[in-house]
Amino acid sequence: MKWFLPSWNGDFRVEQNPNNSKISVLTMHEPTLAEQGALKVLGERFVKRKWCESSVLWNPEGKKEQHVDLGAPLSSVATEMAKQLKGGKQTLSAVRYSNGKVETVEGTEANLERFAQEVESSPEDPKAGVTVKRPTPCCPQCFEGAVDPATEVLLSFLTPEQHEQWAAERTLICYGGRTGYRYLLAHRHTPVARRMGKICCDVDNGIVVHFHDHSVPPEEEVLAAKLCLEHRESWLRNEATMLTRVGSGWATEFGNNHFKNPFGDGMDGVPDTQLTTGIGSVLLALGKVLSGANRGQS
Repeated sequence: MKWFLPSWNGDFRVEQNPNNSKISVLTMHEPTLAEQGALKVLGERFVKRKWCESSVLWNPEGKKEQHVDLGAPLSSVATEMAKQLKGGKQTLSAVRYSNGKVETVEGTEANLERFAQEVESSPEDPKAGVTVKRPTPCCPQCFEGAVDPATEVLLSFLTPEQHEQWAAERTLICYGGRTGYRYLLAHRHTPVARRMGKICCDVDNGIVVHFHDHSVPPEEEVLAAKLCLEHRESWLRNEATMLTRVGSGWATEFGNNHFKNPFGDGMDGVPDTQLTTGIGSVLLALGKVLSGANRGQS
């Protein structure tokens, strides 16, 4: 079994040693500087718990993919990593079993630890586990661009039909866990996302759903949305996300055809969106200036 904790590179995972259930293997693939900082904190925690001798988990001068053996079962390591790398009440952990069943738990430390232990001792064959955080309500416009291959963690949680659709179009259909409505989810750089303006649409009601998470790869953004919509639909179907434009502003779409936002009100996510949009505008303007300078030189 593998437990994924996707970050920007989708690159942290913990696997149980096949020969010893009391040993786990942490795999890291090209972590960013911010992620290397998080790994330093994790290394200190692991040494304190006597899971390893050195707090240095990642060697910047080493290979692109590095591995560290930890003297603890997968459930303990996954719990500690999820707490440090994700954290907070707006996280969701899920396990997909080989028969297609998905089980989830919200991200408090006690819940996650109990959940991981239950998974570890389950007689069923777990195919993959993952910890994600809720996307932010409200969002900047999507734009068309390069589409990288889907990551292993997303494919681990797709049905055969969803896998086929994602391979062909980088989109998939999932169903709301409480309403049963169909949602179309799209990679943020596809023509579909650009036409919608966002990555998600309620197909049955013709409503674009407003949320985003540009701090992670597009594949994890889709995975988090899929798991939340299927298992915690109110997290993403509420007054902060079901919006329609009214004049120069926004209003909640379709009256009461949504749930109460469990994390705030209709302004939830607005500051984050304003920051993301501002950064995007600066980068776009800088790109135009550099493009003009390059044309002048040629």
